[in-house]
Amino acid sequence: MSSKTKRLTFLNILNMKKNFVLIIGAMKCGTSSLFYYLSEHPEIASSKNKEPHFFSHNYSLHTNINRYQALWDWKPENKIAMEASTTYTMQPKYPNIAERIASIAMKENATFRFIYIMRHPFRRIESHIRHLLSEKIITTPKLIEEHINFSEYAMQLKAYVKAFGREKLHLLL
Repeated sequence: MSSKTKRLTFLNILNMKKNFVLIIGAMKCGTSSLFYYLSEHPEIASSKNKEPHFFSHNYSLHTNINRYQALWDWKPENKIAMEASTTYTMQPKYPNIAERIASIAMKENATFRFIYIMRHPFRRIESHIRHLLSEKIITTPKLIEEHINFSEYAMQLKAYVKAFGREKLHLLL
């Protein structure tokens, strides 16, 4: 490989390392399936861990793009880095996520786009409760406010629209 080709490959990787797609859809709506389908595309670098929850906690860690970029195994053909963390739309349990992402986007001149996948809110809640029962996280089926909050899709997206604009969000049912 010539030095010019190596330099172009290096520059392509640097540019790609600031182009992110985040699947932020509600849990129990098909985020895992969508993540694995899109991971098959050769231009997409999927994160090593599907749900890194990088921006979910209020640590200073989330301001370091180098740590964020370490979530991927980069290849020269990759143009987009993708992850899928459902905690990014679990307000009020995990607040200020969109603002944290916007902060790093502005600081590092990075581009973020979002895919929000939804399903009928009652079916989502029902599936969520079944999941909690099967994992023995709860022992009796009960509805709590948190389950309802996670299904209030417009409320969950409001901060993303404010921080990034509606055009950066792709909504799926």
